[in-house]
Amino acid sequence: AANYNTAGGGIQTSFSACALTISPSYTLTISNGNFVEVEGDVIVETTGNVIVQTQGALIQRGIGINAGTFTLNGTASSQVNKLTAPLANWYDYTYWSSPVASADVDIALGFANPNRRFWFNANNFNSTLVSDIDDEGDDWTLATGTGTMIPGRGYAATHNNISFMSGTQYQYNFEGALNTGDYSYLLAFNGANVEHWNLIGNPYPSAIDVDQLFLDNTVIKDVVYLWSHFRDPLGVNPGNEVLNFNQNDYLVINATMETGNGSDINGDAVVNGLDIPSRSIASGQSFFVSSASNGNILFNNNMRISGDNSNNEFYRTAQISSELNTYNKLWINLNSDNGVYSQTGIGYVDGATDNFDGMNYDAKRNESYINAASIYSIIEGIDNQKFTIQGKSINTLTIDEIIPLGFSNNITEATIFNIKALNFEGEFLDNSAIYIKDNMLNTLHNLKESDYTFTSETGEFNNRFEIVFRADALSINDQTLNSNDLTITELLNGNVEFRIGRNFTITNVEILDVTGRQIYNLKGNSSTERYDLSRLSKAAYIAKVTLSNGQVISKKAIKQR
Repeated sequence: AANYNTAGGGIQTSFSACALTISPSYTLTISNGNFVEVEGDVIVETTGNVIVQTQGALIQRGIGINAGTFTLNGTASSQVNKLTAPLANWYDYTYWSSPVASADVDIALGFANPNRRFWFNANNFNSTLVSDIDDEGDDWTLATGTGTMIPGRGYAATHNNISFMSGTQYQYNFEGALNTGDYSYLLAFNGANVEHWNLIGNPYPSAIDVDQLFLDNTVIKDVVYLWSHFRDPLGVNPGNEVLNFNQNDYLVINATMETGNGSDINGDAVVNGLDIPSRSIASGQSFFVSSASNGNILFNNNMRISGDNSNNEFYRTAQISSELNTYNKLWINLNSDNGVYSQTGIGYVDGATDNFDGMNYDAKRNESYINAASIYSIIEGIDNQKFTIQGKSINTLTIDEIIPLGFSNNITEATIFNIKALNFEGEFLDNSAIYIKDNMLNTLHNLKESDYTFTSETGEFNNRFEIVFRADALSINDQTLNSNDLTITELLNGNVEFRIGRNFTITNVEILDVTGRQIYNLKGNSSTERYDLSRLSKAAYIAKVTLSNGQVISKKAIKQR
C-alpha cells in the first residue's frame, strides 16, 4: 500500500511473498538485478501499476491448477520494459517473445521496422540444397498486422531505420497482464529433415531454466540456439538476402555444456558478445529448438528462476560461472588480430559417449555460414561434421586422452591466430597441464601458461591440432632438439645459412610466409646448408627444417636485406 522500488534501499529490496496486492494508485517497480517472487495470486487494484525493468523478474510459483493468477482490476496496468543490446545498425535483429498477455505485434514491437517483423513458420522450412537454409525462402513470415503475440512463439525484428543512432539501446514496452501458469506451443516436425528448427520464446516476465525446460519436454532435443548478434552481415554468408548474418553468432546450450559467440583478442567479453552464457533464457527472449517428435512444447512456472541477477542476460555480456561442477569441461577459443572469434567446448559428462550421441550431447556448428575462421571438435566416424559442443564419456578422460580439433581458415590476408584455453573446470583439468599439439609444426604448447599463436594458409585442417595432457606427447627423438639448436644466418651475398648441431643432418627446408603459403621447398644433406634467398623481400618468414631423424623444427626469421 505504497510506492515500492526494489532498488530503493533500506527495506525496499527483492522479496518473496505468499500473495501480493498492489493498492490503488501505487506502483511496484522491479529494478534491474532484482526480483519479486509470489507463491500465489498477484492482484493490481484499479489505477495501480507494476513495472518490470529489463533485468528485473517477477516470478509466480504455482503449478497446474494451483498456478497463481495475475489480475488487473479496472484501470490497473503492468508492463515489462526491455532494452535491446546496443545496436550497431538498424537492421541488427533482436529475437523477441512476449512476457505479457494480449500484446499486439504492432504496438509491442512498434519501434521495429514494420517490414522487418517476422515469426518463423517451421512448417515451411525445407532444407535440401544448403544445410539449415530454407530452399524456398518462405520460412520467415511477416508478423506485422497479425494481432496478438502468441505466448511461446518467437519473433524476430529489426529496429526502425528512421532517426536510428548507432550504438544506442532502444526500449520496447510490453504492456498487459503478466503471463503466469502453463502455456503450450505446437511445434512443427518433419521426420524427413535431420533437424527441424522451431523459433519459440520464454513467455514469462522472468528467466527460465534451460535444464528444467529439457526435463519437462521430450518433444525437443536437449539443445537451444540463442541469437545474440555480434558480427556484421556479409554477402558471402549463405542465405536468402543480399547480405546475410553469420550463423556462428548463436549461443549454444545443450545437456553437456554451453558455448559463447564473441570476445576480443584478449578473451574479455564485449558488448553483444558472450564468452560463456549461463544456463538460462531471459524474459522477452526467443530461441531455436530442434523438435524430436510431433507435439507441443510446454512451459510452466517450475521453469522460472528467482534470485537477484537471475534475469541479467538479455543479449548482454556474461561472467564465467563459478558454480561448482564435478564434471570436467573445457572451453577452447580461437581469436585473431583482425577480429575472428570462434569457440568449441568439450565436456566429460554422464550419459555421453565418445561417439555421436545426438544434439543432446553433441551440438553441431551451424553449417549454413562461411566463417572467416573457425575452431571445432571432431568425432571419429562422423564425416563432414563440425561440433561446437562435444560430450564425451567421463571414463575417457585420462592422462593419455587426445582431443582432435579442426580448424578452417578463409582469410586470404596475413593473419595471426591465437588459441586460448578460455576456461576449464573439474578436478582433472584443474590439476593437469593442458597442451595444444600442432602436428604441422610438431610443437607442444601449455595453454595454462599462455595462448598459442600461429599462422595458416587458407583451407580446412582437421589433423593439425590436438589437445593432449602429457608433456611427452611428442616422440623421444622429437624432443632431442628444439628451435634454439637451429641457427639461421643471413649472409652478405644474399645467401641464408641454416646450421643444426649435435651431428644431425638437414634433409629439407621449407620457407613459408606469415600466411603459411610455401615460398621455397629446398633439399639438404648436411648439418649446414646455404641457399640463395636473395629474391625474398624484407619481411618475416617461417622456416620448417626437417632433420635426418624425422623431426621438424620451425623457427621464425626476419629477412633484413
